[in-house]
Amino acid sequence: IEGAAGQIPPILAGRLSRPVRLSDPVTRISQMLVGDEIQATVHTQAGKKYMAKNVVVATSPYISGLISYDPPVSWERHQLNQHKPMGTVAKILLQYEERFWGMNDGGLATGIEDGMLSICIDATDQRSEKGIYVCLIVGKQYDQFVKSGETNEERIDAVLN
Repeated sequence: IEGAAGQIPPILAGRLSRPVRLSDPVTRISQMLVGDEIQATVHTQAGKKYMAKNVVVATSPYISGLISYDPPVSWERHQLNQHKPMGTVAKILLQYEERFWGMNDGGLATGIEDGMLSICIDATDQRSEKGIYVCLIVGKQYDQFVKSGETNEERIDAVLN
């Protein structure tokens, strides 16, 4: 994606008729039939209420399980919330003065056992001479990453050395 995926939420939010509310977690979502339409009410930690026709809960299953629902979610959804938490992942961008790997190999590295990097993917802009890898650190390697230093600089140094 030219410009990276981080630009997607603000672009979508800019198209909404009302602004996105931040820093006020949702605590409860209730739904009821009003006439022949379902009306949803979203309750927040600060005590605010928002009425909507539709509600999108865009968070991990575990975090969505912290929200109270009326009517309650199904048993299957409750089990998903408990047993499929979002994993812990660190993302690191490595930038090199020039791309030293082949243009068509994708620069993909998986299953690295000796280091902290779990997977690296070539994210170089084709118009740039600089080479960029997007690297993910997951699972046991993430635990190793977190323990490798108190500051981000110490952790990054541990990854690169």
